[in-house]
Amino acid sequence: MGSELRREALQVDWLGRGRQHADFVASGAFDAAWYLSRYPDVQGPKGDAVNHYCSVGWKEGRFPNPLFDSRWYLAKYADVREAGENPLIHYLRHGAEEGREPNGWFDTKFWLAQAPSDAPAKNAMLDYLKSAPATRANPSSNLDLDAYAASYPELIAQGGDPLSHFLHNPDAVTHGWLAPCTSIWVGGWTARRVGPPVKLTISVNGEEVGEVTPWIERPDLENAIGFPGKGYFFVFPRRLSNGDTVRIRDENLVDLNGSPATYQIGPLNAGLGFLETRAAIAAMFLHGAGLEIGAFTQPTDLSPDLEIEYYDRFGVEALRKFYDESCCRPLFEPKYCGNAEWLDGLDPGKTFDFLIANHVIEHLEDPIRFLKEISRVLNPGGRFLLTAPNKRFSFDRRRELTRFDHLVDDHLGGVLRHRMSHYLDYTEKVDGVTGEALPAAAARLEAQGFSIHFHVWDENTFLEFLVTAIRKFYLPFQLLFTLSANGEISVVMERGQD
Repeated sequence: MGSELRREALQVDWLGRGRQHADFVASGAFDAAWYLSRYPDVQGPKGDAVNHYCSVGWKEGRFPNPLFDSRWYLAKYADVREAGENPLIHYLRHGAEEGREPNGWFDTKFWLAQAPSDAPAKNAMLDYLKSAPATRANPSSNLDLDAYAASYPELIAQGGDPLSHFLHNPDAVTHGWLAPCTSIWVGGWTARRVGPPVKLTISVNGEEVGEVTPWIERPDLENAIGFPGKGYFFVFPRRLSNGDTVRIRDENLVDLNGSPATYQIGPLNAGLGFLETRAAIAAMFLHGAGLEIGAFTQPTDLSPDLEIEYYDRFGVEALRKFYDESCCRPLFEPKYCGNAEWLDGLDPGKTFDFLIANHVIEHLEDPIRFLKEISRVLNPGGRFLLTAPNKRFSFDRRRELTRFDHLVDDHLGGVLRHRMSHYLDYTEKVDGVTGEALPAAAARLEAQGFSIHFHVWDENTFLEFLVTAIRKFYLPFQLLFTLSANGEISVVMERGQD
């Protein structure tokens, strides 16, 4: 009895495959001669080519004809993939009528709108294959066949199809890299030797969240890979949570190198990079609604349950123009603009559960005033995450450490008396200007209002400054956490109750 059931199952399977073969032969969707020339590892007559595709070829992502991308179809249409269906059979029986596409560069509605009026519309791929190459319209708005074919004169001379050529041209493969991936944005670069500009699709946990066409000029890429490329960044519609996975794909649903990437806040230790360390500290100590001062292009990664607003010296356009017009990272529009030493520009009576200032305090002429203002706008029990560069690992390494009595003198007596001395020291020890050119160079920086590092600390003098300032000026802070790693000193302070 068991053997009879097995024979019946084999017969049904054979009949099923026979119907598949019949569909292929009747439709013209399987090009056996092309399949054997494209995949020389497949041996045998044309009938064996059909058998090969039906049994293993489609699972290996092979094309049954020059246009149908089996791998892309399964990646694009999850219901077909999850059902374990042969993608070409699905397309012939259902997909074409449902408006599904045979590859990532075909837009059925677009092509039919340009095709001859007497062209049938039941299966656009088959209609395209049966039409003469010279009369074929563009398959989509993204691919200009005439412009592409102009790069290959031999293709025109041979009467070949530019779309088929493009789909199998190694020069049309997308090159790229997913670079930074924070909780807020992702960036990287892409390049394609021939063909249209790359268009990327960004997904989070399998759900598409947006598209982007790279636009940032990257002349360095031509030296590295031999042809031009462009950079991009994309700001997520929501902040990522710990463990979210980001995937970036091109039009053919091919992942960029480095993708997918999982956003992960690691355990707090010196092995993390500075962005990850800041995120780990924030996750441990911050809560509620807060304000980040001077985030520029590197806002702190925060979990989605935290509310955040931004404060900076200027708005986005002025920041980009004043500091870095060509920066390959996004800027975030500050809600408040003003002088951080006074925290002016905030709404009257506005207070926060936490404040963040990364690499801000060294740019301020009066850091003691800044600490007083922080205590003014921080709620009782609120926390302040503060980081500053460690002189020993920065361009300030040739400069003298700032003494506490100098900070007190600036705070009590005014900063104007020492301002030029700071610019002279910076211009000489950082910019390397000496001799007669030094005074004029320093004067130019001062006239521009250039935000230099007015003060310089290492881990010991920075903590000494904070502790001494708290005691001398009765500031309502206590230190909760300190860390020296990644070339910066990190501190978390808590405001006491009134």
